[in-house]
Amino acid sequence: ALRRGGRFVLDTGCAAESLLPQLDERIWMPVGDLLMLAENDYDPVSSRLDTTYTFVQGARREVRRSSQWVFTVGELDALLAAAGLRPLAHWSDLARTPFALGAQRLIVLAEKRG
Repeated sequence: ALRRGGRFVLDTGCAAESLLPQLDERIWMPVGDLLMLAENDYDPVSSRLDTTYTFVQGARREVRRSSQWVFTVGELDALLAAAGLRPLAHWSDLARTPFALGAQRLIVLAEKRG
């Protein structure tokens, strides 16, 4: 709960404008002695990103799946407003660089209305 005038910060790398311009359909990544494959499938109608992760370590192979909804900055602002918060600023880093398409990070500063 925030008092009237209280500040709230949302920090995410998963805003649509951050994630989608750089989203690879398939990406292999070494993680220590593991090899990880991430296969991404984005459904624009539902705004949902489904990812299948395959972990390979020697002869051992394990598969896990995840799903997440991907919101635009405008949709996040609307969610904040519905919670009684007024977005004040949108930055892409702690140096307060204005947020722009393709920025890897979104920081929203919002204030409790009242």
